[in-house]
Amino acid sequence: EGYPELEDILDYVMYNFKEVTLVPFMMVAGDHAINDMSSDDEDSFKTILKRAGLKTNCIIKGLGERKGIRDIFVEKIKRISAI
Repeated sequence: EGYPELEDILDYVMYNFKEVTLVPFMMVAGDHAINDMSSDDEDSFKTILKRAGLKTNCIIKGLGERKGIRDIFVEKIKRISAI
């Protein structure tokens, strides 16, 4: 639902990589990450990339599950509350 779409970059990815790892760029890995990105559905990113001959890995972990990202948020909240 944005630009570029997977189809816009698929040729570039196919000719420059043999393996890809899909990681959601969202705070929480919810419905989009599970269904649209990594499911076995015909139109998921994983299926499209596999069909193009790429080894495809999926990490279903939102940014909010990563300690470093949480630390950034905590530090910003601390700075804001000190104002």
